[in-house]
Amino acid sequence: MSITKSITNLGRPVAYYPELARFLGGVNEALIVGAFLHWSGGGPDKIQKSCDEIEIMTELSYKQQHFALMNLAEKGYVKIIKKSNPVHYCCCWYWDKLMNDFNDYMKGEK
Repeated sequence: MSITKSITNLGRPVAYYPELARFLGGVNEALIVGAFLHWSGGGPDKIQKSCDEIEIMTELSYKQQHFALMNLAEKGYVKIIKKSNPVHYCCCWYWDKLMNDFNDYMKGEK
């Protein structure tokens, strides 16, 4: 079997934007933002996902998810309401703030 065929059988890839990762402070943060943007579909700001759902989408462990979300919360891009059994994150995203700050960053106004 060819490498191309083997990779195709793995499922869909997860991509991130390196510039967004630099802006946010890490790849994990960029993966989390990308996953929640995907789930929001450009719509709701409040999204609830389990740690398992986040891990399936990003391959980030609970600990990696937690630290990435805490970093994003410190920057004011998300408010987190953590629920458990099973562990869920209910996140209120401030997409406008994130995009405004990112646009300023891209203009060199870091």
